[in-house]
Amino acid sequence: ICRDLNVLPLPDYELFQGNFYNRKFPGFVGKKLFPYHSSRGCHWRCGFCESSFQSPELRIRTKVKEDLIYLKEKYQPEIFIIQDELLPYYSKEWRESWENFHHPFACYLRADISPAHLTWLHDRGLVGCFFGVESGDENHRNNGLGKRLLDKDIYRTVGMLKEMNITYMTAWMQ
Repeated sequence: ICRDLNVLPLPDYELFQGNFYNRKFPGFVGKKLFPYHSSRGCHWRCGFCESSFQSPELRIRTKVKEDLIYLKEKYQPEIFIIQDELLPYYSKEWRESWENFHHPFACYLRADISPAHLTWLHDRGLVGCFFGVESGDENHRNNGLGKRLLDKDIYRTVGMLKEMNITYMTAWMQ
């Protein structure tokens, strides 16, 4: 495992020429979507999640602006799909690495994201997100699944996403 993601080069995207990652996300059908990873891991460690089987070490790349400018100029994506297990918006160093860069992107986040962080992401170009709710029963979600996510936070975030006109999708367990 490479501990410092900043020393790694970007993947060779030339292998994917002509494949625009059209994953049929609502609102993004027919758009040129382009993948990017800025971190590995998730510090939440929910018991049911696949990332709980990965190394517990959270690794964050802090060359976001540099990377995205390069990818934007070379491939002209309409939307970046930042595919981190959880976007590390809580990391000051990661946020600082964006500087003033702005381009449409979608990502994974938690439904209890702080209003300040959600606003910050929106100001950088957040147009879509995906987050797990897992269960409509707060007790089961938190005590059975270990999600640590309150209904009031979900409703607050969804309300803000609607106000900001950000497309969102939720995940539920069956």
